[in-house]
Amino acid sequence: MNIKKTSRGFTLVELVVVIGIVSLISTVTLANFPNFRDRIALNKESGKVAAALRNAQSFSLGVRQFASFPGPQGACDEVFQSNFPSYGVSFTAGDSAYYLFGDVNCNVGRDEGAEEVESFILEGGVRIQEICVDIDDETPTCGVPWTDVVYARPFPQVKISSEAGSHASVQLNLQSRDGATGRHVIIRNTGQVSVEN
Repeated sequence: MNIKKTSRGFTLVELVVVIGIVSLISTVTLANFPNFRDRIALNKESGKVAAALRNAQSFSLGVRQFASFPGPQGACDEVFQSNFPSYGVSFTAGDSAYYLFGDVNCNVGRDEGAEEVESFILEGGVRIQEICVDIDDETPTCGVPWTDVVYARPFPQVKISSEAGSHASVQLNLQSRDGATGRHVIIRNTGQVSVEN
């Protein structure tokens, strides 16, 4: 009687091949991780910018009272407009922060400190690389240092301003930490906000 003995388990060659395949997959995954992380941060932060703009719009359409303003009313005709102001968002090129503000003196812009409702910090190394205005024109203007987007009461119209005056649209070019990827947040004076690659 001949009994054949079969062995169970892995051979050394099979084990080395499996370890090689796992290490190759791990290397490829870890090599792409920083790029993946930057893209995720850029997507998240561009969505947060759009959400801050929608918050400003909703505050302007609603009746959200602002804390009493300790100074002159400026261009406001009534006390009502300074206590229930238009709201907007202020952006600065090259910065990693932007500000939601109440336009209590009705100048369609942000005054440092006194009107600030909330400040936001772009996380994950994302920053506002460049601001372009009037992007639907044949020759848009880029390199604008700052812009304020205000949702004016009592109508939900959008007023976009910069040091160059009023504009029909603005494009915020957000850039990742390494500068390899970017997103555009486009705001039009019709109220449309879009995020594009």
